[in-house]
Amino acid sequence: MQEAGSSRAKEASGGDERTMVLKFQSVGAKSTTEVLVKSYKPLAQGLETYGKEEGIQTSRLKLVFDGEVLDTNLSPLDLSLEDGDIVDVR
Repeated sequence: MQEAGSSRAKEASGGDERTMVLKFQSVGAKSTTEVLVKSYKPLAQGLETYGKEEGIQTSRLKLVFDGEVLDTNLSPLDLSLEDGDIVDVR
């Protein structure tokens, strides 16, 4: 049985199970921005996509998940992130 989030990411990517949706939320924001990322590519690519969508410079931003700063040179798979996870942007 597939989870709803997994099927949503698969549909959004045209069936590619290696693609997932991460939700980026900036500090103090009540809403999130969904970013489609390749699970095996560096998280930095997802951060760049977020910056373009939000119109912000990403060079000084940090991604935080469960209180830990994420290494954006690692992939979501390397970091054990799952489809639909909310990542804080600081």
